[in-house]
Amino acid sequence: MRSFRTVLTLTSLLLSTAFACAAEATSKGNELWVNGVRVARFVTSVGDVSPANRAGLAASRLQTGTTAWAQGPYIIVDGQAVYSATVGDARASKSTPAQLAAVWAKALNAALHITPLKIEDGYVTLPLGGSKSLKLTGLEAKKATLQSDSASTATVTRTANGIAIRATGLGRAVISIQGPTALETVEVQVRPRAAILPRVVGVEVTGAPSVGSTVQGAIEGVLRNSLTGTPGVKWKFGPIRSRSVESGQTLDFPVRVTADAPDAFPTSGVVSVRVKNIPLPRIQDESLWYSNDPETVRQPGPLFAATVKKGAAARLLYHHMNGTINTLFLRVQAVNESDVPARVALTPGDSNPNKNPVTAGLEAAGQYVKGFVTGSAEIITIPPRSSIPICLRRLAQNDTGSGLCSIRLVDGPDALLVRTDAFPPFPLDDRWNAALFSSTPWREVGANKMTDYDRAPMETSLHIYPDPYKTENVDYQVGGRYGFVRLGQRPIQRADMGGGLDGNFGVMYTIKTRLENPTSTATDVEVVFEASAGYASGLFVVNGRTVTITQLSPKTEGQVMRIHLAPRQVQSFDIITLPLSGSAYPATLTIRPITDTLHAAVGGKR
Repeated sequence: MRSFRTVLTLTSLLLSTAFACAAEATSKGNELWVNGVRVARFVTSVGDVSPANRAGLAASRLQTGTTAWAQGPYIIVDGQAVYSATVGDARASKSTPAQLAAVWAKALNAALHITPLKIEDGYVTLPLGGSKSLKLTGLEAKKATLQSDSASTATVTRTANGIAIRATGLGRAVISIQGPTALETVEVQVRPRAAILPRVVGVEVTGAPSVGSTVQGAIEGVLRNSLTGTPGVKWKFGPIRSRSVESGQTLDFPVRVTADAPDAFPTSGVVSVRVKNIPLPRIQDESLWYSNDPETVRQPGPLFAATVKKGAAARLLYHHMNGTINTLFLRVQAVNESDVPARVALTPGDSNPNKNPVTAGLEAAGQYVKGFVTGSAEIITIPPRSSIPICLRRLAQNDTGSGLCSIRLVDGPDALLVRTDAFPPFPLDDRWNAALFSSTPWREVGANKMTDYDRAPMETSLHIYPDPYKTENVDYQVGGRYGFVRLGQRPIQRADMGGGLDGNFGVMYTIKTRLENPTSTATDVEVVFEASAGYASGLFVVNGRTVTITQLSPKTEGQVMRIHLAPRQVQSFDIITLPLSGSAYPATLTIRPITDTLHAAVGGKR
């Protein structure tokens, strides 16, 4: 055994000495390379010898060598001066010839004593289809053979400075680099990409124009629901810089998308979202669906159901408080029971759960009115036998969930079912849990196959009110009687003529206003909103501007607008408003001169 070990040790020493003494020196232009390592770069000529010829001469003198050192500007190998650093070479390196020679000698020593083979990295992780180049150095680098033990997983090719590995299939492979006396290996692990990102995805909206909030929401929704990844993928979307899109216009919005998933290679890239504004002719909502009976929910169960016909639109108001001692889920969904896709234009408005029903109703209407003014809506496709959530909220005891939205069946089946239900809490995955906190939950979870509960028969609600619009005219002349409009005073009638909608909640009012100042003195006039029947908020659109009156106590007022009337001036404009869920109506709008008001409370916010 000792004899064998002695022979092995002597053999190793001889091989080590051979490696140290051997030198593969070449010139590349004005550079000197030894054993695959650049050791010097010549800048100036010496006499008639150019920098490139200096590199060639140095290479010819360096076919063997054990140790190099610097002596002044000279590089000495085994007692022989092989090359030197000139003043010009040193100046280019911002040093002296002696300092540069020392640097070159150190690099040459490292190259002379380099291992026969040295690979840059012994372990590489790649995504499927990816590649990576590794630097290969050493005396045997050019003579080495390359081989993969699983070409179906990874292949290897030679490059000018080393090797290139390409991932061809999932799994593990070992790349062998075999020289005459040395062996190097690279373990390659190929994982799937967390996602394959498309260059372009498309989404449709409508409106004149489609407002920025609708466009941004549509972009977020199509990214969440059209991109696919490996199991457990998590998405991150960079800032979405959206803006309004005019009718008939198509715009591209680039979004940085990042996907991460367990046991997968992270993916990042830019996806262009192509937003197309479909120029649909604007139509009025045929009816108001009033999901408010009961307003206080005492037990889980169905709350409302109705169908919208193809080519028509309906306005849905839902406003329910959890009157149980337990948590409830409030869900509103559109269900496509047919065998053809349904294209739906949706203008949403949905509040966070709130123990103050007045606040909840104001928040929902504020979102809705932004889109209503221009007919802005997101176009959603619901596949056959599938549904989308329009609202999904977790209501604690005494929480109110409130919403107001327009639903238009653009194309597809003859009718689309919309229903409101209250459920006991049930387990949710990450996507559905995110939907609980979103005013547009379909953007979080997309369309889903119908469940047995969706198929359960449900009677159409009686609370369907045709033509949910009212027009009022009010004139005021300076010096004359004040102008008054009572909002919610005269109920619109149910479709079956079996009752009216007290308060006209969700009915859209257009108040055509005419002001005249027949005097020779300029006068300031105001429009004020009075909470005539109890606690109330107000929401008004005047000349494209939205004015919000936050909650007022009974019999108090908030200023909607102030108008300056010059002498003999006549001014006409429209005020758009609607009675808000959770507030007490009727309420009163009054037009009067500001000089006559002694204690007017200003509550308007623009």
